[in-house]
Amino acid sequence: MRTIRRVLSILVLLAISVGGVFAATDSDFHVVTINIAEVVMIATVGGNITLSTTAPGTAGDPVAGDTDSTTAVAYTTINGGADRVIQAGITAGTVPAGTKLTLSVVDPADSGGDGLAAATIDPLSAVDTDLITAIGSTSTGTAGFALTYTLVITDENLLVVNTPLGADITVTFTLGDSV
Repeated sequence: MRTIRRVLSILVLLAISVGGVFAATDSDFHVVTINIAEVVMIATVGGNITLSTTAPGTAGDPVAGDTDSTTAVAYTTINGGADRVIQAGITAGTVPAGTKLTLSVVDPADSGGDGLAAATIDPLSAVDTDLITAIGSTSTGTAGFALTYTLVITDENLLVVNTPLGADITVTFTLGDSV
């Protein structure tokens, strides 16, 4: 009986001392505010390109135009809710008579994008035209999405050899909110 009392006394003392250790607590906290800033950044990747007419292999065949796929467009965007769009248009220079310039982008969904809609602008003109639409908050990576420019001969009768410098055309890309 004495042993049972001793064991019970020891258990009671242990319970009181352990309970006292756990009862002595305190806490404090920090409030962490996270701000996500709106981001709108666009850049062309690759240098200037030259497109030329190509003589046919056989007399009597039509003259052809070049294609170039060495450039790209890269962007980073954090949207405030609405999707964004990339438009392209000619902002300086004139496409030579008898030709048209087309611009297309590799389907961004195939390059790890987020289901964007890509288009071909045919013909590329001074009117800003949608090239990539439905852009959510995303980035392309520094390599961007590949662009393909194609010089199309529309009327050989209008072709005139231009100066040695060629006809310079500036194509401008604009990233903005979808309207």
